[in-house]
Amino acid sequence: MALTALAPTRVEAPGSFTTVVMGTAGGTSTSTVVTIPGVSSIQTVVVGGATSTTPPYCDTISANTFTVTHGNTDLFTYIALCKGGV
Repeated sequence: MALTALAPTRVEAPGSFTTVVMGTAGGTSTSTVVTIPGVSSIQTVVVGGATSTTPPYCDTISANTFTVTHGNTDLFTYIALCKGGV
């Protein structure tokens, strides 16, 4: 399922080229594709907070999207380090 990040929070340090985006996603199926609008690339993603016994993990990162495998219908939280604007 493709999903735009649910109300992501952006943290930008003055003079920095790295943007930290934090948010929550998931809720359907066992795999979620998250798109972070307004960035050109995602450098790394940390996920956590599964409510089942299946811990979430990031499968792939491509441009401004990433895919997370998680327990069925679980929500997860994420922190993504991103570069550039679109």
